[in-house]
Amino acid sequence: MCEGIRGGSIMGYIDIHNHTLPRVDDGSQSNEQSLHMLELAYEEGFRTIVVTPHYQEGIYTHSIEFIKDRLEQLRESLYDKNVDMKLLSGCEIFNSYSIIDMLHKGHLLTIADSRYVLIEFMPSADYRYIKDSLYLLQLEGYIPILAHVERYDELRKDFSMVKELVDMGILLQVNAMSIDGSSGRSISMFTHKLLKKQYVHLVATDCHSDRTRSPRISKAVNIIIKKYGEAYKDRLLSDNPKLILGNQYID
Repeated sequence: MCEGIRGGSIMGYIDIHNHTLPRVDDGSQSNEQSLHMLELAYEEGFRTIVVTPHYQEGIYTHSIEFIKDRLEQLRESLYDKNVDMKLLSGCEIFNSYSIIDMLHKGHLLTIADSRYVLIEFMPSADYRYIKDSLYLLQLEGYIPILAHVERYDELRKDFSMVKELVDMGILLQVNAMSIDGSSGRSISMFTHKLLKKQYVHLVATDCHSDRTRSPRISKAVNIIIKKYGEAYKDRLLSDNPKLILGNQYID
């Protein structure tokens, strides 16, 4: 059963990619740091956070039970802090040939128990490998979200590849830091090329700490509104994420 919200009311922004859950990957390293990250996210306008710890064979391999137990502990701590924010489960899956079988067996988390899966590859990954892997997920009934699409070398070299993925129905997510220039000029230029074409479906924080990679998003939001309009900002941070949590299709 999808743990997201169907037909309900979600106010504020929704972050579908972050590393806020403590002591599970290279993100938050303590419960206190996680709480501070959530407080910062609340200040930035987020009201729903889908925690997405890494899953990568041989490196980050925590069980669903472990992640959900750690998430429940964080929920309780957040409740004690009196912060009105919804926390949902997910993970950022590093692609491999075994993930479809693991998804089918219920060993990997989708986004809020929906059909949506957040997938990443090596930045240097071959385009054919990326495309074929995402297509195989689609054949099995999943809807892939390509994490931080702006990082992939081959996509930056050939924009027609990005269009091909969009035409396939692949959802593209970019990081807020790539919009405001914090990830470097070339990454920022490519990200804005994507936004101008409205190829981006989701903006997320991909935050890893409460310091250099924090959940700050206001600068990126202001840029989006100024360059691409309020309606597109709403789709990227509210409307499309809400459809994902409701396990509904994004047009």
